[in-house]
Amino acid sequence: MSINEKGLDFEVFIAPWVLPKEDIPINIIWNQDFKYDHVKINVPKNLILVDTINLVDYNKDEEEIIILKQDIKRISDQDSFPNFFGLIFRYPYHNFKPLILFKEISISFYNNDEVIKNIFLTAKIFRPKLYNISRIPSIILTDNKFDYDIPIQLLCRGFGFIKTSLNATIKGVEVDFDKTLLERIDSKLKKKYQDYFERKQKDEDTFLDIDQESIEKFLSILDEYKSKKSDINKKITDVFNEEKIEFLLVLDFLYEFFKELKIRNRFENVSLKTPVLKIPKEKFNEFINEILVFVEYTDLKNNKYYPVSIKLDIEDKRTKPQETNVNFQIKIDNIENETFKNVEKIRKVKK
Repeated sequence: MSINEKGLDFEVFIAPWVLPKEDIPINIIWNQDFKYDHVKINVPKNLILVDTINLVDYNKDEEEIIILKQDIKRISDQDSFPNFFGLIFRYPYHNFKPLILFKEISISFYNNDEVIKNIFLTAKIFRPKLYNISRIPSIILTDNKFDYDIPIQLLCRGFGFIKTSLNATIKGVEVDFDKTLLERIDSKLKKKYQDYFERKQKDEDTFLDIDQESIEKFLSILDEYKSKKSDINKKITDVFNEEKIEFLLVLDFLYEFFKELKIRNRFENVSLKTPVLKIPKEKFNEFINEILVFVEYTDLKNNKYYPVSIKLDIEDKRTKPQETNVNFQIKIDNIENETFKNVEKIRKVKK
């Protein structure tokens, strides 16, 4: 957003919107003939000043910044002052309740203790927020049923791209089940190529021994390919040493990789690190009455928000849990999108 006031030759800029903990830059330019002797900036609560531009010095307390004319840097050796300074603020908190905060900043130019110019700006701080809108009835465990597929429905509001991950606790103990992208693909290919890997189990250079560094190189190659259309085939060969692994295995890896990425990014503004949770079977070797699911999420500034908590009520009617073989899967089935559009045009409603 920029404000131009031709009569006074002022130009003012403030970032149209930011995420929590993101820099809020403000720039002010004015005609060099404009007569003033100092500037006062009223700073709203919890907005911190992190940097200045083109200033030699300033005075600051909790709510006000005072800049003397002589503390704005000179452009040249001439006996005149430049017509520019900048301030960078930041809102240091992220788990606030509303979806948007408005922080009003007033900038006043003085001459002989008289206000000759007022500028009013609004910093808009947006946050994303997830809500649970699932309607999950009590889940009945019986001796005759083994497969359970629990769909979770979420609602995304506010603003900002987020990354999510799923966790769960049973009887207060966190379930250790999360797998990396590579581990999930690895598990699928183990099953599909079981005979092949049994024959190659003594070969240390099979596909299963690709290390994490190679995967990271592979991901960077894909990013480069999308932006520069580089020779991806040769580079993949260089990373994985294609002569030592079966060609079909490489193709399957690529297929599974892109399929996983598609699942992870099938919702607008949301990336799913763990779209599906498979509770380990051994967790059902004793009676349980509930499972707590937590949807954790962060924004692009790595702000980690309070997780969404979802309680799954369990009616355990099994007679011998040690002899059952429960396949229990929790998945994010849908995320409704009600995020703000055209955030730069959103204004504070006057009451």
